[in-house]
Amino acid sequence: MEQPLKELSQVQNDLYERRKVKNDDDTPEVLYERRKNDDDEVKRKEEKEDEVTVAYETLEHELTVAYDTVENELYVHQRRQKRATGTAEKSPETGFRIRREYRMLSDAERFDYHAAVNELKRSGRYDSFANIHRGRNVDSAHGGPNFLGWHRVYIALYEDALRLTDPNVILPYWDSSIDFHMANPVDSIIWTASFLGNGDGFVRTGPFANWNTPTGRLARNVGGSSRLISKQVIDDILTRCRMSEISMPTAIPRYNLERHHGGPHNWIGGHMRTSDTAAHDPVFFMHHAFIDYIWELFRLHQVEDCRVDPTTDYPRAIGLHAPKRTMAGFSDFRNIDGIRGYWTQTWYRYEYTPECSQTQRSCGSPYLRCDVRNQRCISAVRTSPRVSVGFAIFARNNGMDPETANDFRARSESSRVNSGRVFLAPPADPRTQDGRSFLARRANFFF
Repeated sequence: MEQPLKELSQVQNDLYERRKVKNDDDTPEVLYERRKNDDDEVKRKEEKEDEVTVAYETLEHELTVAYDTVENELYVHQRRQKRATGTAEKSPETGFRIRREYRMLSDAERFDYHAAVNELKRSGRYDSFANIHRGRNVDSAHGGPNFLGWHRVYIALYEDALRLTDPNVILPYWDSSIDFHMANPVDSIIWTASFLGNGDGFVRTGPFANWNTPTGRLARNVGGSSRLISKQVIDDILTRCRMSEISMPTAIPRYNLERHHGGPHNWIGGHMRTSDTAAHDPVFFMHHAFIDYIWELFRLHQVEDCRVDPTTDYPRAIGLHAPKRTMAGFSDFRNIDGIRGYWTQTWYRYEYTPECSQTQRSCGSPYLRCDVRNQRCISAVRTSPRVSVGFAIFARNNGMDPETANDFRARSESSRVNSGRVFLAPPADPRTQDGRSFLARRANFFF
């Protein structure tokens, strides 16, 4: 890029010298034509400079992708060596762990978890992991029976990386059904500075405030579209017996766990909404830990109620989802390795999501409360206003409703970051922005 800049400078100097020596015979028409030709020459040089700049940026991107690939290969090198002796799957690098619901962590445990994620981000390892979930890897990890197993391997290795930073942390799961059954899920305490930070537009508060990603500042638009996962969805899935009944492309919508998984992706919006950017929001890994938790409940149901061995119940598939195909992004595994039994025998297990009843009214956390009537735990409501005082004053001074103006800002900021495909998901909850818009349009149509 240095050579075109020198050429451009020389052209400008030549023009200056030529214009100093003005011929008395030059007419205005001649001068105009000469300057037009000079300007065209400068424009051609500038276009050449732009071409060089684009080529440089393209090369820089390709080198970044190559670096990420090499780094991830190095990360699993030890496991490849162990695989040759048949011991890889039995020896998680950082030991066994028990995953718990996010709000069941103590304040100190939650702080340590946030610190480990930020340390991973600072070192560059977080972005390396996030970049695995993009491009052709997504084709192998979504849209077929490899979906559940691929993500099980993915988040297990991510959790191992966290524990190399702090061996005491675990990857908590975010049970979004705890929020679904609130009056309005956007009021959940998890969208506050003490937990995941704000959910309206650029993330300005909380442990991941002002994070930068390859597509810009980390952004969300919670409650924008689709829906969270309900208890009924989980109960429905647990009526099936075979993995093919809950996996694409053979599952019907009611029992399709991958389709239901897309609901929270779209509900959170921003980076979480599209395949190539989703993993750059740390809530991605907590959400997929919950999907893995639901799958583990299903696997236990297979053993106890269906007499089906979940470690051999890989549906028939060809191409990217074929059981013996090398797992995309993790060359020391095959697709079928994702359904092996060793993951929850030697790597991790789950603590059950909190429950309550009319006789047992405690959910075991100050951030949860018992809905006694329905006998289930729901999230505590945030005490701080969702719309900041400063923005509310600004909106009112400009004749706008603060909530409506804040939703517009969140949609605007979060729409700038999407890359890749939007996740398949259920229709909009009436409480979301899309749901309210649909109801308003329908009301106007009939009246």
